[in-house]
Amino acid sequence: MRIGFQKLSVASGACFFLLYISSNLMADCSFPSGNSKSVISINLPKTIVLPRDTPLGTTVFESATYPHNSNSLIHCSGQTPFGVTNNLGSNPTTTDLFPIGDTGLSWQYVYNRVTVKGYGYTITNLPPTGSTSSLANSTGALRIVKTSKIVSGATIPAGDMGGLTFGGLLTTSIRLTSIATVTSPACQTPSVQVDMGQHRLDDMPKDGSPSKKNIAFNINLYNCPPGIKKVLYTLTPTSSSPSSNSSLGIIKLNQTSTAKGIGLQIVDGDLKPVALNTPITLNDYSETGVSFTIPLNARYTRIASGSKISPGTANAEITFVMSYL
Repeated sequence: MRIGFQKLSVASGACFFLLYISSNLMADCSFPSGNSKSVISINLPKTIVLPRDTPLGTTVFESATYPHNSNSLIHCSGQTPFGVTNNLGSNPTTTDLFPIGDTGLSWQYVYNRVTVKGYGYTITNLPPTGSTSSLANSTGALRIVKTSKIVSGATIPAGDMGGLTFGGLLTTSIRLTSIATVTSPACQTPSVQVDMGQHRLDDMPKDGSPSKKNIAFNINLYNCPPGIKKVLYTLTPTSSSPSSNSSLGIIKLNQTSTAKGIGLQIVDGDLKPVALNTPITLNDYSETGVSFTIPLNARYTRIASGSKISPGTANAEITFVMSYL
């Protein structure tokens, strides 16, 4: 008789749609002949790894500082609204943080080492109204900040994420040269199959206490990355093997089993019942990572009495879910 313990795989991710709105309004600023916008090309890491407890406001990436093009003259004929426009989400005007879709991250444009708010407020001295000025002596950089709950598996797309705008004229673009994926650190947790072997009904006490025959097995955690402060595991009953007594860690046999009146109990290395649907801290975990083992035991127990109990195959499944802080 066999019991299979299967890892629960949760795929998470995020997607978002970009909405572009065009306008026929004439820009207050323009490039004189032979001049054009600056493009700052940024190569993000392929993967941005963030522990789940990373505080809001934490800078997770900051690029080098780049000079604007030498041929970045602009002429402004009227009042000059100034600020950042965002291609990856909303365009707030009162903050310098611009959402990157639903990733939980936002970006900032760092102009001359100062972050810039969203496009809309008026500036009169750069460039002066009715004159031609150069941005060649100014610099730009990209900063990415955690601003909400991180969506593991979400991506930051390649391409122009937005830029600096004067008087309706996009003067500088931030261009990402590759896609970056946002992930939360996790250990590798392979599925487990436990061979329960042969048992006799007489081995299970009639008073409802579990069998004395305990089958040891382990949940193994491999390649845990450093920096995780706390690891918890939860045993969760499946629809095929629902809970019989959650506080005592007992699940029912699955529908393919022919035995009747028998349940399966999960206990820890000290033979204490493991409560179901309850996160349990892995006390042996170290922040240095590497690999760890959770020792557990399984044993059969009667969940019925009299004629409602009969021998046969006795199989069950349960999921284990790892969480990280």
